[in-house]
Amino acid sequence: MRKDLPFTRKFIERVIARHPTPFHIYDEAGIRANARRLRKAFAWNAGFREYFAVKAAPNPFLMKLLQAEGFGSDCSSLSELLLSQRVGIAGVLLGVAMCVLGTTAAVDALRRGVTPLPGIDARTFFIVPMGDIFLFA
Repeated sequence: MRKDLPFTRKFIERVIARHPTPFHIYDEAGIRANARRLRKAFAWNAGFREYFAVKAAPNPFLMKLLQAEGFGSDCSSLSELLLSQRVGIAGVLLGVAMCVLGTTAAVDALRRGVTPLPGIDARTFFIVPMGDIFLFA
């Protein structure tokens, strides 16, 4: 399978001249198209929702782009949770699984009002009150 780059050599040379490496170039049209294909593939499941692993690329631009395509944020740390909230991702689009009890992040989470889910081992999963975050297992 052949993959064509979404930019020319001349374009990348101009980018390099203006921005020293390292840098990342994202294909917004390609990301949007792939996100839509993924959602379409699971459209048969009315309850399906996709979550972007913030840990993979904690980039606010990507997070907002994927949010616009209906994706949520999958957060596995307090910093990922705060970043997601800062870019406006909340409610059912914000998933968190924090396995950090005993760490600074767990202490910070507890200070911010994070409480254990009922029936879940309090050393493993937390949820912020008032429905802002739900358990993403």
